[in-house]
Amino acid sequence: MRAVGTQIQSFLYGTFWVDLTLYDQFGAEIASFLNIEGENTENGDGTALFVGAVSDADNIARMVLAGAGDGAAINAIIVPEPPTLLLTLTLLGLLPAALRARIRGGRTVR
Repeated sequence: MRAVGTQIQSFLYGTFWVDLTLYDQFGAEIASFLNIEGENTENGDGTALFVGAVSDADNIARMVLAGAGDGAAINAIIVPEPPTLLLTLTLLGLLPAALRARIRGGRTVR
């Protein structure tokens, strides 16, 4: 993956800190962000702390979150879709139409 992120909040109200560490597929640490500060309120308005990172290379295999005091809740993990996948799926969707047009073009009407 090239990018990954999620929202996180402590189980307790107030200020909390979290560490984010990224690893590659071989378990080597790529980057570490320490003491990221967040604030947990009772508002329930979707303002939980968002933590994430983007890599210059397509080498993120694992994200580890640590800290947040007495436990934490996280939202869905967000992994942006690579543009090449979108392009591939689009082309695969157009392939049957192109084949039909070619087959129809080869027939003669009498």
